[in-house]
Formats: sequence, structure tokens, C-alpha cells
Amino acid sequence: MFNKYYQDELAYLRQLGKEFSEAYPALAPMLADRGSDPDVERLLEGVAFLTGRIRQKLDDEVPELILAIAGLLFPHLTRPLPGATIIELEPLPNVVRERKMVPRGSEFASIPVDGTPCRFTSCTDCEVVPWSISDARLEALPDGGQQLRIDFRCPSGVAVEAAAPERLRLHFTGDPRTSLGLLHWIHEHTRDVALIEANKLGGREQELSLGKRAVTPVGFDEEEELLPYGDLAFPGFRLLEEYYVLPQKFAFIDISGTRRLAELKPEIQDFAIAIRFDEPLTGAPQVTRDSVKLHCFPAINLFKTTAEPIRLNHNREQFLVRPAGLAPGAGEVYQILGVEAITRGASERVQVPSFFDFTSTGGTGATGQVYYSTHLRPAVVGEGVDMMISFGTPENSGVLPQADLLSIDLLATNQRLASALRVGELRVPTPSSPAFSKFKNLSAVTTHVPPPLGRDLHWRVTAHAAMNLRSLAEKNTLRAMLGVYNLHGLVDRQAARANELRIQAISDVKVTPQERLYRGAPVRGLRVDIYLDESGFTGDGDLFLFGAILDRLFATYVSMNSFTTTTVHGVQSKLRFEWPARSGNLTIL
Repeated sequence: MFNKYYQDELAYLRQLGKEFSEAYPALAPMLADRGSDPDVERLLEGVAFLTGRIRQKLDDEVPELILAIAGLLFPHLTRPLPGATIIELEPLPNVVRERKMVPRGSEFASIPVDGTPCRFTSCTDCEVVPWSISDARLEALPDGGQQLRIDFRCPSGVAVEAAAPERLRLHFTGDPRTSLGLLHWIHEHTRDVALIEANKLGGREQELSLGKRAVTPVGFDEEEELLPYGDLAFPGFRLLEEYYVLPQKFAFIDISGTRRLAELKPEIQDFAIAIRFDEPLTGAPQVTRDSVKLHCFPAINLFKTTAEPIRLNHNREQFLVRPAGLAPGAGEVYQILGVEAITRGASERVQVPSFFDFTSTGGTGATGQVYYSTHLRPAVVGEGVDMMISFGTPENSGVLPQADLLSIDLLATNQRLASALRVGELRVPTPSSPAFSKFKNLSAVTTHVPPPLGRDLHWRVTAHAAMNLRSLAEKNTLRAMLGVYNLHGLVDRQAARANELRIQAISDVKVTPQERLYRGAPVRGLRVDIYLDESGFTGDGDLFLFGAILDRLFATYVSMNSFTTTTVHGVQSKLRFEWPARSGNLTIL
């Protein structure tokens, strides 16, 4: 590697020496021709050697600097994208007779892949109810509208008060044209939601209206995040990255008010929820019982574990961090959660803070306090990355903690092993998975993507640094920014191509200033009109979800005390989707 730097510098010096000699022949006659003076040649070679070493050192340290900046400002760019999927819980018969909560962070395991079970963590809470879906279908209404009717069955003797949740979460599965088509139609064309006491004898059914606001979208709030972003990362990027990783994460809705079933009957066995549309669903998708699921949630191949203990050696500056109990290629570090220094014979463990953890340093940090820093290297085995850890004080690098061993808590992933899992292979119980339910994954696990390094990372960091809301309002800049997060292009050509078609479908972006009254005061904002070519999408539902992600992205980019309203236009069909005014995560009505 160094030979390249040496040869470059030597060639440059010879070329520069010849040009200088021709310009000033009286000052440097010996530089005109190569080999005219062996002493001059030795001098040139010595200078080339020294400058080559300097160049190599700079090239070695610039990536470290870029990596440090990215780790501080854009930490998601320095981490892998783990495999993800949707898990369905299947409550055991006659076991669940009241609401039960499966908390976010519960762990689920797969069958062994190459001898290693893959571990997944739930990304949202899941409230399990003693209900099952017996049927789902689209029905025509007498006034020309249409409704999605979902029939439920409840075991006898179960009180509505004990069974009904405050919000019932439903997941749309199957072909994306059907699932996203239903999602789009529900959010755009719902005129009412009704609870119905089913009558098996064909008589008149009692019903209770919940209103169209009973339906709310799922997957956009911070407590529903798929990827742990932390406080420093920009939230709009999280939604964009999650959209690329697992778009099915957004194919959920919440229906509030289901506890009002008790107003129809204190105990009810057969009932239905009808979501009524102001016009029939276009495309007439085939909706069946399998199109709508209860007790589903996104899960990701991330789990808490510890690293192999590190024995401190004062002859080394960097130490390899590896998940304990996992072979190379079966485990990769996603994030360090904490570092403790352990001294033999001492009962107390000393916390070692991160060099970039400004909350614990009190500004410049205590003199002599030892901090840790992380470094990424291409993995020796496999296609991932190896994480190294080093130590130092604010004044000096290479200063190790006064201890014998290091204990490190991690978030880790199973790398490519998890991506080999097919439908139904995520089904092995763990100590934190619910004992009252079986479970399985409804979709194949998405592809694991290692973090970009080198020039690829430099480009992505530079692209981020150049962005603001005004620049995003330009078509090519918006396309480039969306391309930054199309990381699956590094490993999955088919997914990359589908995302690239969506990105290239952006034909125009227009931004105009506007004003609105909010709580009696005028507020200035921006109207963003995005024109999309429908040929880049699989259907209207696909286009709608892409627009919903862009709406949230622009809303989080807006300046303080301002807002955006986003409208998406279909270039060919004149389709039009409009979202309410938003300021960050706040919806301005």
C-alpha cells in the first residue's frame, strides 16, 4: 500500500522538478533530466518517501475523523441494518380470557441457522385480547359506498370490560397491492367506523358509530421505532430508513373506542367492526380473513448481550469487541451500551464513559478521566465490520483504565444468518416471550446490510451536511437524499431497483409560502407539492405510503415556529393526496 504513495510522490517530484528547471534553468539545472545527478535522485527519493508517509497517515486519519463525525451526528450511518420481520402471536385456546400486554423489548428466537438460533426483539407493545377474526370482506352499501367488515368471535363468558382494549391494532398482510391499497383507502376515504352486534339468524343488527376519527395510523411515532436512533439523530431519517428496511411496519391501524362494545351488550360472542368508505375501493382487491391480522408487531434482529471479556494489555491501543458465545459471522456489534472496568480483588466496578457522551463529561471532562472510543474495520471473516475499542483522556490517547478486565454491554445482531429465515421459522420461545401464546413470523426476514465505510460513508456524510429544507425542495437534491438511504442497494439488487424506481418517479417539487391561524396567532409555513409518476409504484397504496413518509420528513425538517403541508400529485392519473399541516411531530388542525 505504501509503495503506491511513494511512487505517486516520486513521479510528482520529477515532473515538478522538470517544469521548475525549464522555468528557472539557472537555479536548478540538475532537475531538468532524470538521472543527470545521482545525488539529486537520492534526494528526490528521500523526499518522496517522507511525503508519502505523511500522505498515508493523513489518509488513515481522515476516515477516522469522518467516522467520528458520523458517529456523533449521524450514528445510524455507522451501524448495520439488521434483518426485520412481522411477528404474529397465536394465543393458546381457552388460556387468554382478558387483555394481556406483551411489552416492547420482548425477545423471540428462531430455529437454529447453521447451529445458531437468531434472536429478535419486539419494537412495539402488543395487547393480546381473547378475540379471533372469523371473516373479513368488502361489502357494497345501499348508498353506493362500500365497507370493510371484519367479523370477530369471543369465547363465551368473557366480559367486554375485561377483553376490549382502548385501541385495537390491526395489521394488513399479503400482497402489497392489497395491504397498502386497503391502508390507503382507509386513511383517505373512511367516513365512519361502526361496532356491530352480529346476528347469526339474519335479523336486524345493532350498531354503534365511533366516527371516522376512530382510525389512526401506526408506525410513525418514536415509541414505535424499528431502529434505535437515540436523541442526536434526526427523526425524519429514521422513518425513511425504516421505510426502506420494512415497509410492512406501516401497514397497521389503531381503532379506538372498542370498549364501547359494552354499550351494545356486556357479554358478546359475535361482533363486527365496519370501516365504511365514501366510495368503492378501486381495483377490487380480494379481501379474506387472512388479509387482516390481530396481535402482530414488527421485530428486529437486535438483542442485548455482553462482549467477550477484554483483558487490558498496556502494549496495545485497540481491542476487538465481539459478542460472547457467537462465532465470527454469527454475531456483530450494533452498539455499545456500557463499559465497566473491573479490578481483581475489588468489589466495585467503574463505569467508563464514551468520549462523545457529553452528558457525563460536564463540558470539557474531568482531568485524567479515561473515556472509550470505537472504531470500525472491515471484518476479517465475512462481509460485516469489526468494532474496535480504544481508550484515552481528553489530553492524551492510549491511556487505559486502571483495571484488569473490561465488561461491555452490547446491542448485537446475527448478521446474515437472520436473513436466511423463511416464513414461520421464528417460533422458538425465550424467557421473555409470552407463555400464553405461540408465535411465528409472517414474512421472510429482510436482508442484513453492513454499514458503509470508506468513500461511501464520506459521500453520505457530505450529502447530509449539505441538506436543508430549501435544498430538499429541489427535485434532484431530494432524489439524492433519498438515495443516501437506499442502503439495500449494497446487497439486494431487486430491493434497490424498486426503491430507485420510486425515487426517480419524483418529477417535480414545488414549495410556496403560506400562513395559517394557530390558536389565534398567525403562523408562517410552507406548502410542499410533490409530483410523482405512477409508473414507479406498484399501486396507489404504494404511492400513498411513499408520500406519507415524505410528509413526515418535510415536517421534521421545518424550522421552529413554522409548519409544512404536503400534497402529492399523480402525474398521469391526477391522483391527489393531502396531509394536514404539521410542525415536527405535531399535527396542526
